Amino acid sequence: MPMFRFHKNHGVNVKLLHDRQVARRSNSFANAITFSQTKLQPGEIFMVEIEEQEFGWSGHLRCGLTQHRPSRMVPIRVGSTMYDGVPQLIEFSSESQQTQDERYIPIPQYSMPDLTNLGKAWIFAVTKYRNKEQSPAGRSEGTGESDAFIERCGNVVRIGRNVLPLHFLVSPDLIPIVVDCNSSDDELASQKMFATSVGSRIGVTYDIRDNLETMEKECFMHLLINGEDQGATRMDGAEIDQPFYATVDVYGTSKQVRIVQVNHLPSLQESCRVALRAQIPDKEINSLPLPSRLKRYLRYEKP
Repeated sequence: MPMFRFHKNHGVNVKLLHDRQVARRSNSFANAITFSQTKLQPGEIFMVEIEEQEFGWSGHLRCGLTQHRPSRMVPIRVGSTMYDGVPQLIEFSSESQQTQDERYIPIPQYSMPDLTNLGKAWIFAVTKYRNKEQSPAGRSEGTGESDAFIERCGNVVRIGRNVLPLHFLVSPDLIPIVVDCNSSDDELASQKMFATSVGSRIGVTYDIRDNLETMEKECFMHLLINGEDQGATRMDGAEIDQPFYATVDVYGTSKQVRIVQVNHLPSLQESCRVALRAQIPDKEINSLPLPSRLKRYLRYEKP
């Protein structure tokens, strides 16, 4: 499968790095909504790992799905004559921009409640723990319990028809903690490994089911935090025949996230780049005895 990347349209406080696989909030604590470049298929996971935190803010990462097309979400700075802080539809009349019947939406400051208030967006606010007990925006019902769509069996996780090793969904540093399913909140706190910690991996996916009572299909969103399903959330108002895009709001204490290519089988060249970058800081790449083309590749720059 092709690699996931962030869409070029994003909040005004976001910078995309490493071939749009890393999203970093440049300042403030908000205006940092990002989207997946491509749509998600049922059972396909869009996952990020928290790489850096910035303390002093309230709140943490927010993730979910939207059916608003990222290509029609436009970054508008607060104070612009086109945006007064409240998401509004924008219609361009210039043929050089788009046809008159196409509508654009400013990317709001917050995913919750601004983006969810637009409809067709289902967002989950990640907390340190007890994520199963909270109700994400757009949730109408549900117990927060895992169901047959996602099942953990030892060191593998079955998601729909896909079976993934646990180490795809959990950072290697967290696997000893995650494998111990009986750990209490106090034990997790003592190891300083929360759902919002650096190294934590958060993924979003969805499935489509038949409602036997109404004889209609329904969509359910699933959030996975360090390999654990947080429960099925029914996405009211979702249109089955329209695409879903992942949404990641680099909000609050979450400063930088990187896409984890769960569905992508990397080439040997890509694997070597990941291994080298884990050992070599950016500032030392230029000093390596390598051709300039390889140095650009290591910096995730275009040839």
